[in-house]
Amino acid sequence: MRESKENSLKQQVEFYKTAVANAPNDTAALLRLGYALAKSGMYREAEETYKKALAVEPDLYLAEYGLGYIYLKEKRYDDAVLRFQRAININPDYVQAYYRLGYLYWEIKDLDKSQELLKKVIALESNHAKAHFYLGKVHNTLGQWDKAKEYLEKAVAYNPDFDFAWYQLGLAFQGMNKTAEALAVFQKALEINPKLEYIYDQIGRIHWRTNNITEAIKNHRKAVQCSSKAAYLWKNLGISYIKNKQYWEAVAALHKSIQLNKRNPAAYYYLGYAYFCLQEKELAAKNFMAVLRRLPGHKKARQYLERTGYVNEITEKDVGPGLAEGQSLEEKILLLKKRWSQNTP
Repeated sequence: MRESKENSLKQQVEFYKTAVANAPNDTAALLRLGYALAKSGMYREAEETYKKALAVEPDLYLAEYGLGYIYLKEKRYDDAVLRFQRAININPDYVQAYYRLGYLYWEIKDLDKSQELLKKVIALESNHAKAHFYLGKVHNTLGQWDKAKEYLEKAVAYNPDFDFAWYQLGLAFQGMNKTAEALAVFQKALEINPKLEYIYDQIGRIHWRTNNITEAIKNHRKAVQCSSKAAYLWKNLGISYIKNKQYWEAVAALHKSIQLNKRNPAAYYYLGYAYFCLQEKELAAKNFMAVLRRLPGHKKARQYLERTGYVNEITEKDVGPGLAEGQSLEEKILLLKKRWSQNTP
């Protein structure tokens, strides 16, 4: 489907380039060409095209909006604000300019201005689902769960297939400590889009709190299946395994997390804890030391490190999975499991 969309945009670009070549001052053709170029990510050509349209018709608010859209995509926020504001000055009823400007302020975390502009969108177009969605996100960010719920319920009413809005509504219910309602709307989001890894992660976290660890593992495994390159998802899967006392499975998941992100002290801590529970105290010590290198004040890592008996023997260069030359992580874990089973009554 994505390939089909890209081909369609290419065809539009070529069609409108021909139209502009035949009628260089046709602002309608220039606007359509600018739009197709911008959607194709060809921002410099799109910018030039919109400016040509403005040279022909200086009060062309759609060209000003198009430039604002390009600058927003490029994170040139000051330039984008200027262009969106010009579009609004020319046409005070142009809803999309208010919406994009409200989104811009959300992106730069100016929540007051974002709210002001998004409410203007709703005043002009009451069923604007995305405006309700971002107002809901603003209130979720502020911890104003009831208000967030109000806006997000309207967002999904106006667009029932709005998966991200269902997700934010679930977060609002979580903030209100309404677990059953949160799970229900998270499931609704997954019915729409079953590839939303962060929703499986949230469901897994809910099951941590309700002590349903089997379901937590199930959902965290689905999360990493959806997004295998996300270090935090592997970390959370490892935590679920630890909660279920599946320590070797935790070791594998946490090593994967660290391979993807070597800077997260939490992954080292839980890996150290898993090794500690397996009586692999030297490997535990290495990982607790890795935590303390990153967070010297981590009390639990310090306490567990002392309990390993290796406090003065682990140096910075020792931190790691302890692989022999040419040895894979999987081989190392199998070897450790074999040794562990032989030493366990």
